[in-house]
Amino acid sequence: MSIEETIEPTKNFIPVSDSKGHYISWPSESSQSKTDIVLFHGDMRTSRSFDSVCRSLSITNNVYAYDFLGHGDSDWPDKNYKLPDRSKEIINLTQLV
Repeated sequence: MSIEETIEPTKNFIPVSDSKGHYISWPSESSQSKTDIVLFHGDMRTSRSFDSVCRSLSITNNVYAYDFLGHGDSDWPDKNYKLPDRSKEIINLTQLV
């Protein structure tokens, strides 16, 4: 069985102000993993842009890939996004994991 067939991510949500942020978690295949890796996409991408990398990294690490608000499965609130908003999202997820 190949790695692509064995590792399945889980969908998760976290509160972000009045919205929900979405992230994918790829648990480590190793029971001895103590490393968490958090991935954030650039504009015009989603958490699923990292699937291939996450499969490989999750052999020995816990991996989390986040959808910024207005991307992927995160909420799409009606407001313009500013750098401080993105910073809050990064802080939220990194404190969670």
